[in-house]
Amino acid sequence: MQDIIIYGIGGMAKETVYLIEKINSVKENFKFVGFSVDDTYFSDNMQVLGYPVFKREWLIDHKNDVVCACGIGYPKDRRAVMNSLEKDGVRFTTLIHPTASIIDKSLVGNGSIIGAYCSASVDVKIGKGVFLNGDLVAIGHDAVLEDYVTCFPKAQISGGCVIGEAALIGSLSYIHEKKKVGREAVVAPGSIVMRNVKDGVHVFGNPAKVVNI
Repeated sequence: MQDIIIYGIGGMAKETVYLIEKINSVKENFKFVGFSVDDTYFSDNMQVLGYPVFKREWLIDHKNDVVCACGIGYPKDRRAVMNSLEKDGVRFTTLIHPTASIIDKSLVGNGSIIGAYCSASVDVKIGKGVFLNGDLVAIGHDAVLEDYVTCFPKAQISGGCVIGEAALIGSLSYIHEKKKVGREAVVAPGSIVMRNVKDGVHVFGNPAKVVNI
């Protein structure tokens, strides 16, 4: 059994605890040690969900003893944290909920977290540090999710789509087949994307259009 720690203490981090428990209910792969945070968020004797919270330096000191899951939902922040910790030698692991339907798990990048009832069809490539936030996120055949993408519940990505690095796909949104969502773009909840989305923009609506945030 591998010791595991979650980096972060927000909502995604808390949800990841229960994801680990579900994985262990099928086969006991992990022993959950606790959480870790930057010094800015740390206080003595801190606990979350009854588990201890450790400073970042503790994680680095124990990098050979534990693996890490990044419990940060916002993609650009998750990318920054994972890149920084990897430079310090921290190892990340991939977590996939037992109810998720992933045809080829070998095409899922390291450090990705895939929640309950998500599905990825044939020849789907999922990059490193991707977060599929459970509850029927569906990825069609031949789609590519680049590193650090976040998809919130019930997002639907059609076949042949490309979702750029650190893009965010909101809940109940739909990406039409073979469309590209650019790097660091944001698709707001409930949007219907019928055209390519440029890098770094926010889109909203049906059909989705660029909005100023």
